[in-house]
Amino acid sequence: MANGMFGRFFAAQPAEEEIPETEAFESDYYYGDEEETYAEVTPLHPAPVAVETRMTTCRPRNIEECGKFVPELVSGVPVILDISGASEVERTRVYDFACGVVAGCSGSFSMVTQDVYLLVPEHVTVAKLSD
Repeated sequence: MANGMFGRFFAAQPAEEEIPETEAFESDYYYGDEEETYAEVTPLHPAPVAVETRMTTCRPRNIEECGKFVPELVSGVPVILDISGASEVERTRVYDFACGVVAGCSGSFSMVTQDVYLLVPEHVTVAKLSD
C-alpha cells in the first residue's frame, strides 16, 4: 500500500494537454513604454481630526519655575499661565520668557485677565464667542 489512495488518484487522472502559444494570446497584453497615470482620489467623508481636550495650568512665582510649562506647550497642549503670585519684576521676566517660548513654537498668546494668559500651540485654534 505504498501508493495508497493518493497514488491511485493521480494515476487515474488523464495527462494535461499542452496549450500551444499563439500570437493572439500574446496580443491581449500591452507592454508599452508609457508611464501609468493615476487619478486623484477624493474621500467620501473627511478624515476625522483628533481633538485635544487637555489643558495645563501653570502658576510660576519666579523665572526658575517657568520650565514646567515648556514641555507641555512644545508637545501641543495649551497652557494657562497665571503670574498673579509673582513679584512685579518676576512677572515681567516670566511674561518675556513665555512670549519667547510661544514665538518659538509658532503659537499664539492671549491675555485672559491682567495676570492670566493663554498660551496656544500652532495647531490649536481658539474660537471667540460672539457677544
